Amino acid sequence: MRVRRTVVAATALVAVLGGCSEPSSEPTDTAWEEPAWFAEQDREREEARSALQGCMDGRGWAVPMTEDGGTTTGFTDETEANRFMEDSRACLAESGLESEVALSTDEIEELYDRQLETLECLRREGVELPDAPTRETYVEQTSRFLGGDESATWWEPYADLYTMEENRTIDAAASAAAQAACPQYWVR
Repeated sequence: MRVRRTVVAATALVAVLGGCSEPSSEPTDTAWEEPAWFAEQDREREEARSALQGCMDGRGWAVPMTEDGGTTTGFTDETEANRFMEDSRACLAESGLESEVALSTDEIEELYDRQLETLECLRREGVELPDAPTRETYVEQTSRFLGGDESATWWEPYADLYTMEENRTIDAAASAAAQAACPQYWVR
């Protein structure tokens, strides 16, 4: 009986002292599940890339395509590069993948949630990124940015990651590993 009272008293003391301590700035290590959109987006990106690849192959280009109409192949001839860009734009249009984006407030809020999930994923991969703007700031700035306001700020965790790469505050291997684990949200 004495042992039981000691355990109860010790537990109560820990609970009381725990309530008096400063909140920890360390993230809690709770179970994290990859959002379903990570896999959905992988599939959508591959479908887009495949459609563009087929279109560009049909136009005589034997270069690997990305889902946004680019390629990892460099061009040294300006005429060839210009012809590639014209064909790529045509294939984007034929595939319904033009990059003009118009989002409603609800869609911008959904985009914000996706960006927060990407931020959490990158942080779980060990990348120390700055905090996100508030939802209100994000919605206001993104609406202005998409409306053509050049003074508005576009925020996404990947922009911060790219800045870290440029400033060499993250090494290439760590950045590549984080990017492989945490896809950049693709607005189509």
